[in-house]
Amino acid sequence: MKQMARALILIVATVGFACASFAESWQDRMDHTMAFFAPYWDEASGSFPSEINYDGSVKSETRHLIATSRMVYGLAHIGDIEKAKRLAQFMVEQMLRNDSYGPYFLTSVTPGEEAVAPTELVVNHQAYGLNGLVALYQKTGDQMTLNLIYQVFETFMKRFHDEQFGGFYDKFNLETGEAIKTKSYNSTVYVATSFLFDLYEATEDEQFGHLLAELATIVGRHFPDSETGFIIENFDRQWNPQWREWQKQPEGTIGISGHNFQAAWLLIRASELTEVISKQQEELFRATAAEILNSMLSKETVVDKTNGGVGDVYVRETSQTMWHTNKAWWQQAEAILALRAAELAQLNVPNAKTVRKSIQDFYVNKVIDRENGGEFAVVTKEGAPVVGEMKAQLGKSTYHAIELGRYMLKYGE
Repeated sequence: MKQMARALILIVATVGFACASFAESWQDRMDHTMAFFAPYWDEASGSFPSEINYDGSVKSETRHLIATSRMVYGLAHIGDIEKAKRLAQFMVEQMLRNDSYGPYFLTSVTPGEEAVAPTELVVNHQAYGLNGLVALYQKTGDQMTLNLIYQVFETFMKRFHDEQFGGFYDKFNLETGEAIKTKSYNSTVYVATSFLFDLYEATEDEQFGHLLAELATIVGRHFPDSETGFIIENFDRQWNPQWREWQKQPEGTIGISGHNFQAAWLLIRASELTEVISKQQEELFRATAAEILNSMLSKETVVDKTNGGVGDVYVRETSQTMWHTNKAWWQQAEAILALRAAELAQLNVPNAKTVRKSIQDFYVNKVIDRENGGEFAVVTKEGAPVVGEMKAQLGKSTYHAIELGRYMLKYGE
C-alpha cells in the first residue's frame, strides 16, 4: 500500500512539473520551487516528507526539523498561509518538547512512530526551528505564534548564550544540563540569519537588534583571517581559533565558500541597523564584508570564470578544492545575495556586479531544474546535475531558493 501511494505521488508530481510554467522572474522561480514540493503534502499528518530522492521518489517518511521549519518559511513567504499554519502546528505538536529549562525542538520525527529523545541539542538546529515560526508571524501577526516564539527564544538564550564572552555555544547536553562550550560559524552566523533579522524586523524589539549587533561584531573581529583569505569557522569559548572534527584535515583546515559569502551578507545587513549600532561598528561591518568578498572574488578556485558559479569546499591554506569540484545550490544563492547587497551598499568591491551576474546566470540555467521542478542540490563544475543527490534532505527544502527570490525582489536587479 505504501509503495502504491509513493508511486501515485511520483505520477502526480511529474504531471505537476509538466504543467508548471517557468518564467524569467524571481517570483516565478519561487513558485517553481514550491511546485516541486506541493504534490508531497501529506494531509493526514499535515506535513511534508523531508527526504526526496533525485528521481522524485520518497526515500523515507522522516520529518527533519530544519527542513520542516524551512518549509513553513517557504509556504509563508509564498502566500500559502493555511498550509504554513498546518505545518507549524505539526512542528509544535510533534517536534516541540519541554524540560526544566523550557521548550526545545526534536531534530527529527516520523509520523506514527515514537520520537527518540535526544541527549544533546545543536544550536543551529534549534535556531532554524524558529525560522518558520518567525516567517509565519511576519505574515499573520498572530499573537499566539509570537508568544511561542518568545518562549522558545528565552529558553534558547538560557541554554546557549555566553553572557561572559558573547555569542552562542555549539551544543547543549540535556542529560547534564550544561552547554558544550565551543563556538563556531554555525553558532554565530546561522543564529543571526535563520531567525534574528526577521524577528527584529517583525517586532522592532531592541533586544533582537542588540543581539544582532553582538553577533556581527564577533564576526567582524574574530572571523577574518588575512593569512588564508577564508574566514575562521571554529573557536573555543573565548573566540580563539580551535579547528576540530572534519574541518581539520592533514591537508589543512577546511573552509566553505558559501559560509564566506553568507558572513559577508550578514555584515552588510547588520551595518544598516544604525538604530542599535555605533558608527565604529558600522564601519567595521562594512570594511570586513568588503574584505571577505574581495578575497573570495580574487580566488580563481572559488569563482569559476569559465563555467560560472562558485565552488564548495576548500583547503583554506592553499585555496585548493577539497574532496570534489562540485557546486551546491545554496552557495550560489548566498553569493548572489551578498554581492547584490554589496552593490546596493556601495561597498568597495569592484567586480561585485559582474561576478554576481555570472553566478546568477549559472544558478538560473544550471541549478534550477526546469524539467522536473525545484533545484538540483548539487551540480558538477560544468553544471550537470549530480545524480543521486537528494532534492530534499535534512537541510534542503524551500528555504534558500525562497530566501533568494524574496530578497532579490526586494533588492531589484
